[in-house]
Amino acid sequence: MSRVALFVTHTATEKIKEFAAAREPEPYGVRVLVYKDEFNNINYSMVFVDGASSTDLIFEIAGIIFVTDQNSAIFLNGMTMDFEDSVGIQGFTFKNECLTKSCLNCTGACGRVAVDS
Repeated sequence: MSRVALFVTHTATEKIKEFAAAREPEPYGVRVLVYKDEFNNINYSMVFVDGASSTDLIFEIAGIIFVTDQNSAIFLNGMTMDFEDSVGIQGFTFKNECLTKSCLNCTGACGRVAVDS
């Protein structure tokens, strides 16, 4: 298992477990993807997966297996994943107060990448 400083709220873990239990067969885990759009904004995405590749980082939080790639892991450090269910917002939210504009062109040189393979 790898170490990534991702924080997942209790509400988010319960929703992930609820959605996973409704799938047949139950998935191996959740892949978290981070990508930049055409405006250079950071976007987060999640998808259930049946396995991981040999180059993926795998970590467990609250009994949930998370899978990500090295490039996404840089942006997951310090991020909080939550689930909101209110007027106008229903779904997972991703907040990372640690990111700055310089993170958009990250090389990992700052040393804030907390990933152990």
